[in-house]
Amino acid sequence: MKRDMELVRKVLFLIEERTELDSSVCIEGYSSGDIGRHCSMMYEYGLIKNFSALAADIDPYYHFSANGLTWEGFDFLDKIRDEGIWQKTVKTIAKKGLDMSIKTIGTIATAFITAATEGAVSAIMKNGGEI
Repeated sequence: MKRDMELVRKVLFLIEERTELDSSVCIEGYSSGDIGRHCSMMYEYGLIKNFSALAADIDPYYHFSANGLTWEGFDFLDKIRDEGIWQKTVKTIAKKGLDMSIKTIGTIATAFITAATEGAVSAIMKNGGEI
């Protein structure tokens, strides 16, 4: 199995919205096992608070539960929340041949957010402090 950052993003949104996920969650194009394995990785990385899996003959992650975003999980989600920022980030990573890791994604997304913020502040300053 390969790590799928699109799935990570979708799971973060779902956990933020619902607080808790279990193996009954459906995300188009992904099996319960795929979602469970990614939740496990997200837990190990510190993005989600709790994760448990009930081993099954089919797949050890077939039955799982995950809940709660950590502070780091919320911070990472905030960096990739905007669809435009997400698409620019993914495109930049692919174009530059960089690794699709949480750290790289966060760094590049932050750069886009910083550039947008600096542009907004500059425009406000030119406008005499008016938005």
